[in-house]
Order: sequence, then C-alpha cells, then structure tokens
Amino acid sequence: NVITYSAAISACEKGARWEHALSLLSDMRTKGIEPNAITYGAAISACGKAREWRKALELLREVMPRRQVEPNVICYNAAMTACKNAGQWEKVLELFAEIQDKPGLEPTLVSYNVAVAAVGQAGDIDRMVTLIADMKANDVSPDTVTYRTAIFAAMNNKRWRRATALVDDMTDAGLPPDRISYKLAIQACEDAGQYDTAIELANARDAPSTRTNSRVAHQDPEKRRRLDLEQHRPHRPNGLTD
Repeated sequence: NVITYSAAISACEKGARWEHALSLLSDMRTKGIEPNAITYGAAISACGKAREWRKALELLREVMPRRQVEPNVICYNAAMTACKNAGQWEKVLELFAEIQDKPGLEPTLVSYNVAVAAVGQAGDIDRMVTLIADMKANDVSPDTVTYRTAIFAAMNNKRWRRATALVDDMTDAGLPPDRISYKLAIQACEDAGQYDTAIELANARDAPSTRTNSRVAHQDPEKRRRLDLEQHRPHRPNGLTD
C-alpha cells in the first residue's frame, strides 16, 4: 500500500538511492497505487541527497501536477534543499517565492534556513540578512542553525562586522550563541586582523582559558593575543544547514 511504498522510498532517501526511489514510484502507478504528497516528498528528498536537482524539480513541477497531487511545504522544502545541495541558489529562491505565492502555503523555519544557506553560499550577504529580517517579520523565529549558517557565510565572505552583528543579534533575540557561532565570528575577526574584537568575543563566551589569558595582558598584550586566538581558533564545521 501507499504507506509501505512511502517508507521504502524514504529509505532510499537516506541512502541517496534516487533511481531506486523513482523506480518505486513507477511501480506504484503500475500497480494502481497512487503516491501522495508524503511519497513524492520522500522521492524529492532522495533526488536531493544525490544532487539530482533537475529530477527533484521535475517531480515537484511536472509529475505531481500531472498526477493531481498538490505539493505541500515539505515537498517544496525538499526541492529547495536539492537545489541548494547542487549550488542552484537562484532556483532555491524561485521555489521560496512559489511557497510565498501559493495559497495555503507559508514558508517554515526549514524553508527560511535553506534559503539563508543558499544565498550565503552565493555570497549575497545583504540578501541573507534581509531574509532573516523577513523571518522575524513573519513570526518565524530564527534558530541556532539560522544564525550559525549566516555567521559562517559572513566569515567566508570576509564580512567580520556582519559576523559579530549576527552574534549580537542572537543574544538580543534571547538565543545564547553556541560555541560554533562564537568560533566562526572569532575566525572572521582574525581573518580581518581584528584581533581585539576577536578577543572580546572569546571573553564573551567566558571560557576559563580566556580569563587566564586576561591576566597576561598587563605583562605582554601580544602574547595574550596569540594565546587567545590559538585557544579559540575555530574548525570550520560540517553540515551547517542540516
């Protein structure tokens, strides 16, 4: 039945076995079992995991309408993720706009996070910041993933002021910055030669090693700077938009 097939296609998603997922969809129709939005969403996700963004869009925009299955926001989010994974940020924004324009659908936290990640990857930091502002205006609260992704993008694009502003924004929103967010902002400042700001961020995180280094300041500020930055030097994390 449709539940069994949907579960099988979902398993294909986890293994990025997109061809097998599409084969199962075809098998369903051959047996007279009509896939539903959940089934298609899983198949789109399977395509996305394999970076088969064209197949994902084909399912969403051609196959589903032809089979008279209305895509839900989960299907759109899966297609957006497929496009993001393939670096197709313009397609991500097209899909995001479709969600906004489609009656009965509204962007979710996942929708916004994928869009933020996509424009961040494209280096459009100003548009990324606008998206975060739109989230708040539409009563969708940014989460740690939103900010971490945005700070990472700001760091990669040499926007250290924006990175530190995003850390401040997290605090103002009542969302304590996590260690990764702090480390990314510290890296952005270090890359720009803004060592004093980097040390301020490290102190804000209230790490014990930072307090120790602070006692060195009066004796040798340059030594404190080197120690602090070495102690808080970030490793670029993987999977920031999951």
